[in-house]
This record gives sequence, C-alpha cells and structure tokens, in this order.
Amino acid sequence: GRQISKLEMVALAQSLGVQLKYTEPPERALPVQRWRLYELDAGTTVRGKSLSGQTYFLIGRDETLVQLLGDQALLLQHHTVSGQHAVLQFRSHTESVERMTVLR
Repeated sequence: GRQISKLEMVALAQSLGVQLKYTEPPERALPVQRWRLYELDAGTTVRGKSLSGQTYFLIGRDETLVQLLGDQALLLQHHTVSGQHAVLQFRSHTESVERMTVLR
C-alpha cells in the first residue's frame, strides 16, 4: 500500500490514543547497504528482520505501534522495554552533525 503522510500518521496515532515520541531528521535516508537485525533467545536466533527499504524502525513494547508503522515497528515484549524504547535511524552521510534527535 501507499505510505501515509505525517499528518495522517498523527491523526491515526491520536485516534489510537498514542503519541509518537520520535520525528525523523531532515537527513534521513534509505540504507545503502543491506542490514539485518536478529532476535536471540538464550544465544539462539529466534528470527531475523531485514532493515532494508525503510529509513527508520521504532522499537518498543506498545502493540499499537504495528497499527501505526507496520513493518517499521519492532515489538519487544519484555518488562524492561518501554512502550517506545529506541529507534534505529538511517541517515545520509554528512561531514558534521549539527543536531541530534533524541527519543525521551
């Protein structure tokens, strides 16, 4: 399907009672190399996830993230993980970084 706009995303988030705590930076970019993320349990790979084709992934325990972000949401159901815990963000290469985006 088509990718929804930022305004549509905010409206959908509000209808689900969720406030997204992350905004992508202007230097966002699709990854040049192919990346994979592996989930391990007791040292054994449980599943792998391709990180190609998206500019960022939001990691957290809040299941409504899947409704909002689809494949860009990575759910971790563990008591130490917060609702919107971390972000993997791909950026275009720049010589200097003037601003950092922090998820709080």
